[in-house]
Parts: sequence; structure tokens; C-alpha cells
Amino acid sequence: MPQTSKKTIRRITTLLLAAALLLTLFPAYAQRCRDCQISQAREQQANQRLQLNDQQEQTAEDTHLPFGLHTAPANATGEHLIHQREWVTWYDDDLRLPLWVAYRLTRQDAQAQRTRRNCFRKDPRLPDESASVCEDYEEPIFDRGHMVPRSDLNRTQTAMDNSFIFSNMAPQFPNFNQRVWARLEEMVRNWAIVSDGIHVITGAVFDRDENGQRDEDEDADRVNPTQRVAIPTHFYKIIIHQRPSGFIDTITILLPHNNRSNTNNNNYLQRNIKSIDEIEGLTGIDFFPELPDDQEDTVESFVSPDLWDVN
Repeated sequence: MPQTSKKTIRRITTLLLAAALLLTLFPAYAQRCRDCQISQAREQQANQRLQLNDQQEQTAEDTHLPFGLHTAPANATGEHLIHQREWVTWYDDDLRLPLWVAYRLTRQDAQAQRTRRNCFRKDPRLPDESASVCEDYEEPIFDRGHMVPRSDLNRTQTAMDNSFIFSNMAPQFPNFNQRVWARLEEMVRNWAIVSDGIHVITGAVFDRDENGQRDEDEDADRVNPTQRVAIPTHFYKIIIHQRPSGFIDTITILLPHNNRSNTNNNNYLQRNIKSIDEIEGLTGIDFFPELPDDQEDTVESFVSPDLWDVN
């Protein structure tokens, strides 16, 4: 074999070994999207903040789930809780997205401003077989839609950075994500400001046959080209405000997920006000397991007569 060929082979081998070593030391770096706008050092810092001990996980639950951990359907498989300091996630390994997220949104958090810097990336805590990654999302057909909005996590740079992990994403049609859903997210921040703090539950629904019950996982449509991430048929938000007296105000909005949602007006949101009972029927979730039964029945059956006043 010519000498030059041997040198070339050695050079290629050295480069491959170096690349393999980097992937071993920094696996998340290889699984961030090409449009990531933050440094690798900052990404590593953000990933480290995702690692919580038992006490920190319990604090997150106490903060963001004050009425108890939502109860999943009895036949649920591959579903589990993921803790962050700023929110908690109920994640489905088979659908490869969050079924719901829950968090407390204070007035200060809702008013915080910060320049957006994207860094969509794999959640480093999830194994490859259940985690979604950049290649799973077929843009521009689908947006990588935040379940906890980036603008609700402007309180710190790291919190904003971690809003872009894929365990906080669900595929959303651009017209839906950028219009009616964005309008609802803005409204939620206004409600947090005027109410001096609220609790937010955001979730995905799978009901292709529209029978009012959750579909089987294998019946969900999936995003091309990988056919791994499921496409929700609806998204919802449940907003909870507890007065100093203990009285609980709620409003629940369920929106069909389609690419024809060209509206962003209040009338459309008004027409889609529902009860928590309806969301429980669609998802099989019990949202307030620790409330006394009579109070739970009252809260869950309530249908707000109007959008909350933000004036």
C-alpha cells in the first residue's frame, strides 16, 4: 500500500476516534439542532440544571402541583413524571412528547423580558428510544411547539435555555402555533399579572375519531420523516387561581389542532371554553386528586361564562 494512503487512513482513523470521544463526553452536543444559538458551555450549564435530587423534585411537585399529582389512566404505559425547577412534565415514551405540563406562573415571571436564543435539543435525561430529536420534526410543516412557553420562562437565562428541550415540545401546525395558540399564551400571561399569580396546566389530546375518549397510542398520526412523534388532535389549557380565602377560580380552553386556525381573536377562544370534566373525559386524567370530593366536583364541572377580564 502506498505510504500516502497509510497516512490518510491513520488521519481518518484519528479523526473518527476523536469524534467518538467527544460524543461520549458530550452526548447532548451531537443531538442539538443546527439552529442552536447558544454556546456549548451554556448548553452544558443548562443541562446540568436539569439534574435534580429527591428533595428538589419534591419541591417542584409541591410548587407546581399544589392540588396533588394528576392521576393517569389505569391502562397507561410508558408514562412518567419529569421534574424541572420551573415546571413538571408528564411524558409519554411511546408518543415521544409531553401529555401535560404544569407550573406556577407569578406576576414577576409573566412580566420578565429576555432576548430569545434558541437551542432546541434532546432532553439528556431520556434514553434515545423514547426521546424526540431534531430529525423528528418536519419543518416547515410543523413547528416545534413549546408546552411551557419560552416567554413564561424568561425569569433566568438557564430557564429560558431549558424551555427548548424536546421533552417540552409537541408538533404544532404553524397557523395554530403562531396565531390562536400564541394569542392564548399571551392571555395567560396577562391573567397571571392581574391575578398576581396562577397555576397553568397545558396538555395534548389524542381523539382522531372524536368519540370523546383518548385514542390508543398506535392510532395516532406521526410526524414525517421519522414517524416517531405523535401529532395531537387538540391542545388545552387549564388556568387555576386560588384566592386568599381558598376559593378556586378556573378557566379551561380546548382548541382543535389544525392548520386552518387563522384566527387569533377572543371570540374563537370564547367559543372553546370547556369544563375540566370534559378534558378528563378526553384524556382519562384526574387533575385534582387531593381536593375534597365535593370541592373537586364543583371545580371540575365549572364552565367559565366568559374569558377572564384582563383590564
